[in-house]
Amino acid sequence: ISAHSERAVTILQLSLAFSATIFTLAMTESVLPQYRWIVILVPWLIFFPATLLISQTLKHVWMIGRYIQAEIEPVLGFKWEEKNFRRKAKQKSYRKNQYIWHRVNTYAGNLIMPLFIGQILCILLSLFFLLNEYPSIQIEHFVWFIFSVLIGISIPYQWEKVREANDPESILKDMESNNSDSDNNE
Repeated sequence: ISAHSERAVTILQLSLAFSATIFTLAMTESVLPQYRWIVILVPWLIFFPATLLISQTLKHVWMIGRYIQAEIEPVLGFKWEEKNFRRKAKQKSYRKNQYIWHRVNTYAGNLIMPLFIGQILCILLSLFFLLNEYPSIQIEHFVWFIFSVLIGISIPYQWEKVREANDPESILKDMESNNSDSDNNE
């Protein structure tokens, strides 16, 4: 479990480091001002897969916890993971009508939030540099709009993947479908 958690943190650190490098490069004179707005959109190509990788890694942590609960705890007589899983499931059902952020646990939220902020920052900084370079409407504005819509659509998709990765019911369904698939293969 700790290896998966470390992997998620490493993915976050690398994506932020590479993106900061690209943002810094975009601000230097090595990038022509008329292309700066495009270079600032590039970190989204890092943030998008990083978000999906982190959510998948967190889902594996939950699945390991379920395996411990189902296979190891009964043999050893412990009930730690079962109590933990039930407590989190109860909290999620209690919070269903509360703020949307509570649907994702704090650990996942802390890992994912910098990536979401970075994606929004890509759009806003890119717009700023685009309007500075091309104040009147040109083809670049339409290209920027297409990229912004793509990023805007991808953020709810990423949010849903993170939510699914932390949803006990979704994890149980995935584990049951994996078990039935492996039973069919035997």
